[in-house]
Amino acid sequence: MPLIVNSNYNIPHIKEQGFGTLYPGDKKDKPVDSGLTRGERTGVAVSSGLGVAAALAILAKTATWKHFSLNPKRIMNTRIKDTYLYQAKFEEKEIISMAAGSIAGGLAGGLLIDDRSNNNKAEVKSKVGEAIIQLGNACVPILTVGLGARAGDVVEKKILASHADKSTSLLKWLAKLPKIGMILAGLAVGMVAGNISANYLKKELLDSNEHRKIKPADMFMHWDDLCVAASFLSDGPVVQGFARLVPLAMLMAGYQVGCKGLDHQYIKHKKPANNAKVEKIVNEQQKSVDADKEAKIVEKPDIIEADNIKK
Repeated sequence: MPLIVNSNYNIPHIKEQGFGTLYPGDKKDKPVDSGLTRGERTGVAVSSGLGVAAALAILAKTATWKHFSLNPKRIMNTRIKDTYLYQAKFEEKEIISMAAGSIAGGLAGGLLIDDRSNNNKAEVKSKVGEAIIQLGNACVPILTVGLGARAGDVVEKKILASHADKSTSLLKWLAKLPKIGMILAGLAVGMVAGNISANYLKKELLDSNEHRKIKPADMFMHWDDLCVAASFLSDGPVVQGFARLVPLAMLMAGYQVGCKGLDHQYIKHKKPANNAKVEKIVNEQQKSVDADKEAKIVEKPDIIEADNIKK
């Protein structure tokens, strides 16, 4: 069977044929798997963790409400309850700082580890595009959640003030319902707005036509939003205990960035080095197909004539 060469040089089942870099079997809107091994993915996770640790170190050093030492010996001798991680209240500034650290660490680790592709520029663009998406997913929702919580505080205080003579535990919880509704509305609006704004930035900065939808893995990024929302509702030990897990949730952002595979939209296919040779093959195959058609047309009258002779 002769080799069929497509005129647009997107030859299926052939990865390299001297006609530029081809990616068989992949849809245009489907990213190529990064192909990272388990060890390499672990390396990306570690680099993302280092980014979060660096952000926490900066936050601890710049904290105005208490002095925290970054001396390793002092840290080792400090009780867990006296550490920044245990005492800090994670709000907008802290969440955005940790997200930025995770994304920067994951991007750096991914580019250092995943450098096997010949399309280095396309690989960088793919990972930078994912970094923009993750940053939008982290920053916008936490801002809208904080805004909703503070607006809810105002409403809650007004309700309690208007019923000061009937202050009961039930009334206190009922007064929190508008605040809960505003927080949930802020989270929903923030998720959608963050995705839209990040896709817009990616289009403007990277000339990207892909609209990156919200993925299930992105939900890890909103654990921090829920923890912050809960902390606005209660200062109890259980809520604050769950808030200590926020830095772990931040790791997913950098991990997704570092493990991001190549997007076809960033791959610029090279034109064939020997264009005349390819055109010659295409022309010869077309002539062969035309000759087969003519042969079939010629055979039909002979068959009809033989049937008439038999009759």
